[in-house]
Amino acid sequence: MACARKLAVIAWHVLTRDENFVWERPALVAHKRRQLELQAGMPPRRGGHKGLGADYNLKTVRDQERAVAELSEKVYQRLFSRWRSGN
Repeated sequence: MACARKLAVIAWHVLTRDENFVWERPALVAHKRRQLELQAGMPPRRGGHKGLGADYNLKTVRDQERAVAELSEKVYQRLFSRWRSGN
């Protein structure tokens, strides 16, 4: 139940404030968006033009984004544990 609430609060803030998720991984999001575009029938890009999703293929970019996401999660957990112990 706590996980569902956390996801609902995140979704609510993202939708009502019309802003990106704070801890999103930009290359991963671009990669997933491009995969959805291809599945929806958009034509593949040709001629050497790489889109934003191409960065996800670079291991260094994936590792950097994963490290930022893990750090953000640790900060969130520390903040939540302090808030919870204060109540």
